[in-house]
Amino acid sequence: MKRLNHLVACTALSLSALCLGPLYALASEQITINGSSTVYPYARAVAEVLAGQGKTIATPKVTSTGTGAGIEQFCSDNAKGPDIVNASRRMRTAELETCNRNGHEVVEFKIGYDAIVLAKNKQSEPLHLSRKDIYLALASKVLDDSGSNFYTTSPYFNWQDVNPALPAIPIQVFGPPLTSGTRDTFAEMVMLPGCVEQPYFKNLQQNKSRNLNTLCQAVRRDMTFIDLPEEEQTILGQMQSSKDIVGIMNYRIYQANTDALQALAIEGVLPEFANIESGAYPLTRPLYFYVKKERIQANPEITSYLAEFTSDSATGPNGYAVKLGLVPANAGERAASIKTSRELPLLKLP
Repeated sequence: MKRLNHLVACTALSLSALCLGPLYALASEQITINGSSTVYPYARAVAEVLAGQGKTIATPKVTSTGTGAGIEQFCSDNAKGPDIVNASRRMRTAELETCNRNGHEVVEFKIGYDAIVLAKNKQSEPLHLSRKDIYLALASKVLDDSGSNFYTTSPYFNWQDVNPALPAIPIQVFGPPLTSGTRDTFAEMVMLPGCVEQPYFKNLQQNKSRNLNTLCQAVRRDMTFIDLPEEEQTILGQMQSSKDIVGIMNYRIYQANTDALQALAIEGVLPEFANIESGAYPLTRPLYFYVKKERIQANPEITSYLAEFTSDSATGPNGYAVKLGLVPANAGERAASIKTSRELPLLKLP
């Protein structure tokens, strides 16, 4: 009789983990996502839509830790590490090797585009900068007039010291912390190109010197450059306190605050939607997320998340993520992402 009662109970509660055992426990496990603060709003929107459609038992848990910290957790050997990591830069070869070494099969998705924006208080004097101007203003190591020796400390305190065509206002820049993908991208897309315009560094680049990135990407620590969390209200609060502050931020934050901020033209191009979409703006960057293939096999709900994030309703030209600030990928790239969500090819990097 007890055996019969148990079978009846299992029939009545066919969705109970008690009846279906470990298989159901795996399938119903909450999807966990961390990483980039830039990608966070889009990932969160996808999670909420998915839960609203009833395609997940629990709303996927999305947290913002920064790209670098997120990838470190994602690739670790911790069994409780996240299923998915958001990234405002591409995963590096060394990071992928760590993932693979710890038994993770990584699949890459490009979800669209963003831009690094340098902005000021809308009431302040505008700046028209080149990447070389920015590098000279912020570099920890600056060459003297001989072009072969370094100043002990930077001689640049005003923008006019860097470039006579610029106004004589103090250099004061607020930028993202070292854990941020935006900071990594700024170093790669602004500091390095501005640096190698000088023959000394160009020679290091041609000789593939290991010192190049250290010399070119390190920023000065004399309060000219100040790390600031990538939190919208913190950034805006600081920039409202001083009209001379230049803030480094993602396009979404700038776009949401155009009433208070003015974007700075970089090499004559403004970070407008059309310029980012076309790639004309020099600080345009792709955005990514990465998923562990082995987790998809354990938790089929992740498949629904991938399908929703790569759908036109989310990341197409009129998608809800685009309305939040994402610049959409082109039709070919979106089709490739949909194909990736179905075939799940493993990431390979040089």
